[in-house]
Amino acid sequence: MSDAIEKPLKKMAQPIQNLINLNAILGKPSGGTRTVCKTPMIYRITLRSRNTVAEWEDLMTGDFDTSGKGKSALIAAAYRGLQAEIYKYTEEQVIGVFHDFEKFFDTIDLEILMQKALEHNFPIIDLALTMQQHMAPRIIQCDGFCSRTIITNTSILAGCKHSVALTRLLFLTGMKQLSIENPLAAPQVYVYDTAMITAGDKDTTLTNMAKAIKDFAKMSSKLGLTLSTKGVIVAKLPYAARHLVQDLKTLGITYNTAETTRDLGIDFSFSRKPKIRKCILKQRIQKSKGTLNRIYRIAKVTRRARVLFSGAGYSKSTWGQQASAITLQEWSKIEVAAVNAASFGKGRCRYSALCIAYGPEGQPFTRAIKETFILWFKLILPLIKQNSPILIHIEESWNQIYKDMKLQDTKITLEKGLARADGIAAHITVILYSLQWKPIQYDTWEDPQGNTWQLHADFDRPFPMMTVIHAIIDSYHEYMAPNAAKHFDGASITGAIAWETTLAHNQTLKKKKKFPELAILETIQAGACWPCNRVNDVLDKDTTCALCGQQYTDQWHTYWTCPSLQESEDEAITKSQKLIAELNPDKK
Repeated sequence: MSDAIEKPLKKMAQPIQNLINLNAILGKPSGGTRTVCKTPMIYRITLRSRNTVAEWEDLMTGDFDTSGKGKSALIAAAYRGLQAEIYKYTEEQVIGVFHDFEKFFDTIDLEILMQKALEHNFPIIDLALTMQQHMAPRIIQCDGFCSRTIITNTSILAGCKHSVALTRLLFLTGMKQLSIENPLAAPQVYVYDTAMITAGDKDTTLTNMAKAIKDFAKMSSKLGLTLSTKGVIVAKLPYAARHLVQDLKTLGITYNTAETTRDLGIDFSFSRKPKIRKCILKQRIQKSKGTLNRIYRIAKVTRRARVLFSGAGYSKSTWGQQASAITLQEWSKIEVAAVNAASFGKGRCRYSALCIAYGPEGQPFTRAIKETFILWFKLILPLIKQNSPILIHIEESWNQIYKDMKLQDTKITLEKGLARADGIAAHITVILYSLQWKPIQYDTWEDPQGNTWQLHADFDRPFPMMTVIHAIIDSYHEYMAPNAAKHFDGASITGAIAWETTLAHNQTLKKKKKFPELAILETIQAGACWPCNRVNDVLDKDTTCALCGQQYTDQWHTYWTCPSLQESEDEAITKSQKLIAELNPDKK
């Protein structure tokens, strides 16, 4: 074999452990730093080209595991939040425990991990490839500066495609054993975030949870992991949590008590005070201001910035809003950001402008309604299919939820209801009541026309579930139409707006990718909500007509009597064609 071929082959055959990992240090919003691993491209390509580990995960995922295909952190946390919300109205005493590990990925013992891999028949080739990469020399990179190479004998790389599979492998035996030995306080795991919830009488819950925590601590010790002192215990009776913490402290196990805690980014609490339950959600809205301001700056040069708002700004601001409703005051800030991202500016009817820019179901609040009900169905339908015992508690507490919010005594409004909502069941109830629906039971609702909607075990997505959601969104638009009709020349939309007809041409332009023409049409649609004299009043400018120069104009002048409106149809078409040509010079 010639040297020209042999040398490259030898180079390709070098062990993967000779490839160096870069670990970049990034700042955290809460302070401190975290590392993000950048593994070599050849390694990432290799993992993407193989599916043996994914097939192994499908076979080995336990009932306790809330991550993986078809599962999400939002659903896992929302279900625990629903339990906390429902058990507030029952006689049972409830304790929730949220465990935390000290530098989890950095303290994993690779020898124990490989023993578990052999025990559970982890794909051996993938194990060899992965371990060589995880044990390769590392370099820490910060602000463009690189450290010397560091040899590691512990820890796995958090950025590796197989990291979640290795975590699942590490916990598989221990979590299964915990579930068998502690069925009333079984662990629920999302990657490595572990929660336990138990309900019953006071003595039983304390006994069950104390045993479950001790067993969990023993399992962690056997795996070479260290429990963090950031672990939190939240109880329906606060003194029960304090008693449990003191009992564990005598064994050298440290936990904290709290009225509310962070559960995968969502508030978990038994408190009936909305301010306490919504603290994390409020912090998220505050932290999203920087992202929204950047999108607004981009919107000044491109109308496509609204796509960034829909995909990033909205999601960052509202993640988890289903489980703990955002108040209308906070929604107004989010909607203003959406208007800015659509470049519609001030002096418009915000509701109609947003519907035109994002569509009647993409407008921020209607999108939130859709997300809330989709999550509710994802929580409730599996429980109905399994005939879960918790349905009895949901049924018992359903009426108490809106009694607690005084919905039966007074006509609830969105503003008051969202401020009081302290969980997803309350959030659902507020939306239905304020839109004149009757939430008869958690699975049975009656619309304003008297039609009954009921969930069944076979009531699955996409068609039946989305049908009721569309009906609720239509009710929201009917709810908003009277307010929009109060704007100038808006009397014709008192009942409702025919969005399909209004936006039909918009959809045609989108499909044809005629974005300049679409921008013109949307601006006209949004601007037509207010005549120019009212816009000038808002902007504190004179009321001189920009088209003909006449002073002291009114809405009649804007729409009917302005001399510029008297030009021939041919002249108007010619002007519009010139404008389109200027905006799109590449097309003839």
